[in-house]
Amino acid sequence: MPNIGEGAFEYLVGDPIITVGAEDNSAAWWTVFSNYFRMPADGNMKFKFTNYTSGAGNWNNWCFCLCTDAERDGNGYAEYFVIRSDLYGWGDSYASGTWTNEGYGDWDAFRADMEGAEVTVTVQRNGATAIVEAIAKAINGNVYKETFTTTCGDGTQVVRGFFIMDGSHIVFDTEETAALTTVPLTKTTIGAEDCSAAWWTEFSDYFQIPVGQNLHLEFENHTNGIGNWNNWNLCLCTDTERNGNGYAEYFVIRSDLYGWGDSYASGTWTSEGYGDWDAFRADMEGATVVIDIQRNGTTVTAIAVATSKNGNVYKEAFVTDCGDGNQTVRAFLIVDGAHLKMDNSNCYLYTPLFK
Repeated sequence: MPNIGEGAFEYLVGDPIITVGAEDNSAAWWTVFSNYFRMPADGNMKFKFTNYTSGAGNWNNWCFCLCTDAERDGNGYAEYFVIRSDLYGWGDSYASGTWTNEGYGDWDAFRADMEGAEVTVTVQRNGATAIVEAIAKAINGNVYKETFTTTCGDGTQVVRGFFIMDGSHIVFDTEETAALTTVPLTKTTIGAEDCSAAWWTEFSDYFQIPVGQNLHLEFENHTNGIGNWNNWNLCLCTDTERNGNGYAEYFVIRSDLYGWGDSYASGTWTSEGYGDWDAFRADMEGATVVIDIQRNGTTVTAIAVATSKNGNVYKEAFVTDCGDGNQTVRAFLIVDGAHLKMDNSNCYLYTPLFK
């Protein structure tokens, strides 16, 4: 059994199962299961997969169980809850839980939409409280969101989660199915709100990225709109204070496909959506930005996706080698004629579970 993540904690039990269930959706209830995914106290996980269904019943899609840290039907096994994609469930902690949902109502449309839907399921533990949020995006753009919240034990115990098929199968996204560790934010606003911050005067917190882990940041971008560069900027550096002993920058990159640093010249860019810089400058005001910094040995990939209020999307990806791959690195954001608003719930380290 592989050990994945920090230390020797075993998140994934057994050899990885990427496709769960027969591809003809013939799996009968309680016969086909995913791996167990173990979660420590206050641990969080994100699962991303494509859902396939027979379309016969509302329930013929993914189902999820949160249980004690034991084998199914073995000694000490008990189910806190089982929930389905169609707002239904059961289990020891189910009756005391609460549901919220968006997009549901037309079950004929739902059954059709779940074929090939992209599903993201997040499981958050906060003390004894467990929250499961599932968002299904249909191929036609319809979205179904369900959230189930309940209390499970005293919150100090390791628990397990697993998926069950029923006239369905799922295929996991191996890059985005991960164990999450929330990073603390002391600064939720970076830069003056009038976007007057000069270059290299206003910075986010430092975000340490250990070996084998990745960093996810989300924020709202605001700009004075004067230059293409008057938005977010990202620096990846050695694990030390700016300008301190041993400080060096692997790279600094901007929202407008430009950068510099020790590892910059050897890197490569790809981008989508760019070209009209007048539109870009306008679109970056109030844009939602998602940045993922992924480490794979010496290779670092920084992917930034900015979605404007009018729906325009700008995506840039920068790939380069940084050091020997065995070192902790730091990332931080810089503003220049801009300011950023961050939310602690959307900033985390993540370790892919399928490796």
